[in-house]
Amino acid sequence: MFSLVNKPGRDPVKLPQTGIHNNNKAYSIYTCSSYGPTFGGGHDLNVANQASSGTASYTNLGHTYAAPSGYSYGNSAIQAFLAGTYNFKPDEVETFYEKI
Repeated sequence: MFSLVNKPGRDPVKLPQTGIHNNNKAYSIYTCSSYGPTFGGGHDLNVANQASSGTASYTNLGHTYAAPSGYSYGNSAIQAFLAGTYNFKPDEVETFYEKI
């Protein structure tokens, strides 16, 4: 996972699959018919169905994808890292993949 736009002073960052529960790579991209795009088994990033109509989307970095240096899983600072707050309403969602 990548974060290209961050809080002031933070450069773009690549978040590798080395979070505290990274042993099951099957959930790198989580799929479920009742969910929107979801990344990580612990829903490190969940964009809710009908995301533009409310703030049901949320971030929980550090489960499958590593928390950036200085952050730890489960605290409010890491939950706000990607979107500025735990729950959010996305303006736009773009998905890219890295071809190795």
